[in-house]
Amino acid sequence: MDSKKMSEEEAEAIVEQVYGEGSILAAYERKIHQLRNLIEVAKFINATLEKETLLESILYSCQGQMGITCASIFINDIINDSLFVLETSIGLIPEPKMNINEDSPVIDLLKKSDASYITIRKQLKAKAFKGFLTMNKTLKGELIFPLKMKNKLNGFLILGSKLDGSQFTSKDIWYLSTFTEMASISVENMILFEVVTLDRMTKLYNHYYFQNRLIEEVNRAVRYLHNLSVVLIDLDWFKQVNDTYGHQEGDHVLKFFAALLRKNVRNTDILARYGGEEFAIILPESDLMKGKEVSEKIREAMAKVNFSSQSDRKIKLTASFGVSSLVKSKTNDEIDLLYLADKALYYSKENGRNRVTLYNEME
Repeated sequence: MDSKKMSEEEAEAIVEQVYGEGSILAAYERKIHQLRNLIEVAKFINATLEKETLLESILYSCQGQMGITCASIFINDIINDSLFVLETSIGLIPEPKMNINEDSPVIDLLKKSDASYITIRKQLKAKAFKGFLTMNKTLKGELIFPLKMKNKLNGFLILGSKLDGSQFTSKDIWYLSTFTEMASISVENMILFEVVTLDRMTKLYNHYYFQNRLIEEVNRAVRYLHNLSVVLIDLDWFKQVNDTYGHQEGDHVLKFFAALLRKNVRNTDILARYGGEEFAIILPESDLMKGKEVSEKIREAMAKVNFSSQSDRKIKLTASFGVSSLVKSKTNDEIDLLYLADKALYYSKENGRNRVTLYNEME
């Protein structure tokens, strides 16, 4: 049998066709450089399970590596799994707020397709995609990359055009597809973390996570001689809301209050639904007076709003607060910290409610 050995020139021509111009060695070096970048990016996006930080890391990694004008990321909501929520975006001003329903044709396509990406202009021309294309005028997307694990669609990336105006090459697509596979693992881990640490109704941290974080924060504050405060909050006469309007209305009010809390604390503060209508806040780097300031801010914000119920009833609510501090109370124990905050809360409830009590103000 005749056999013909491939010449060095022929081999180099094949490599150039696959990897671009240059020698075989240069092609390998470019590939190694890309792989190293991917490893570094993977380390970066796997460094946290906190949703906002992780998703922003994914978007900025895409933008930094590919030079993309804008990018958005949708994640399947853990409470209402029929919705894919636009969690964050970059390069879009103002940042849009939108959801895509599970029965949208584009979601159906992403779920069923085995392709690693979708080209919006080429593949979403049909009338069925008109609703998404209208939405995409705001998103300015060119490509969609699904975030899948075990054939489950957890979300997707929508990437805009390249900053230099050039088209996405096959090398760009390979890089983004590989990156998206890595990002899918991080997103899956983030969702699992949310499931076990978040209260499903309010999306605040649950009691178990709060207790663990409090131990960590106490240890950190003691080690570095930092201040640390805890606020316990109880909604006044909340049972009357459930008894008068029903538990579904009560649940809606709890969600409203959770949203109000988020607006009135720092990103570094740890919010939790402690149980029932009771909530808790860990305030790192905060002394007793800072705890009082935050509590009064929340109390005053409550006085200015009507708590919108599911049936659009306007409900007035107040709350009682108890505040304790690690440094001021001279305790290194998270149980003592909670005990003092709880006693202060009880004092507020026994002395008129709708007030803030510091642990050292109790008679």
